[in-house]
Amino acid sequence: MEIDVIALVSSFSMALDLAENKHLSHAKRTGYIAVKIGERLGVNYKDLTDLYVASLLHDIGVTRTLSQAHFQKERVKNHCIFGTELVRELPFYSHLDKTILYHHEHWDGSGPHFIAGDKIPLYSQIIFVADQLEIQYIASASIEKNKSLFKDYVNKRQGVQFSPKVVEALNFLMETEAFWFDLKQPNIENSLPYIYKSSANTKTMDMESLLKVGSVFSRLIDSKSEFTKRHSQGLADVMVKIAKKNNYSCETTNKVKLAALLHDLGKLKLAMTY
Repeated sequence: MEIDVIALVSSFSMALDLAENKHLSHAKRTGYIAVKIGERLGVNYKDLTDLYVASLLHDIGVTRTLSQAHFQKERVKNHCIFGTELVRELPFYSHLDKTILYHHEHWDGSGPHFIAGDKIPLYSQIIFVADQLEIQYIASASIEKNKSLFKDYVNKRQGVQFSPKVVEALNFLMETEAFWFDLKQPNIENSLPYIYKSSANTKTMDMESLLKVGSVFSRLIDSKSEFTKRHSQGLADVMVKIAKKNNYSCETTNKVKLAALLHDLGKLKLAMTY
């Protein structure tokens, strides 16, 4: 089966935004900021796609609301670890695990894993700054009036929380009108055509790969409530036994399993209210 993996991950990111009670497209705006910083730092186009995907998935491990997760250190560490576990299961993107693990590290070493400076992976450095700027951006009532405040916010944290070279690249971007214009667009992915329209995005996925994606979704869904851990996987196991008992074909059995893994997908939005 031919799958556009960027479209798949983008859909995943929208589900994450819903699950974390964030404004829609938080992850896409974070990805846009990260890619533009990456361009400024000389990251090549192929690697920019990886940077963008990592940005879309950066909060995959969050199991509580954004306000809780971003400001409680131990919870931040745990969400980075859980996110790393999930990304390692994803076909095509398991190599981004370290980026996810360290995307909340502080330049001065005061972050959750206490690594500092350029020991922090470059993508992690970039995503951390992009994520924090996007949170400030979306919380602002007036973008035009608060541009100087965004700049102050970033520069005051340079060399402490944020990488100096990443901040330097972002400062350049924040002086351009195109940067702010693109951030306002409801379909911000249109500003990154070389990522979204690349033929390299089309991958062949067999049922085993689809089941891995389904498993990641199910773990994400079930993690949103302490009462549902392994619920979807448990249901999938039961459905496979029923399918085999009824002599379903291997293909049909796998489809039943995938449906069971994803049956509670709609709860992503509701889970945070339980």
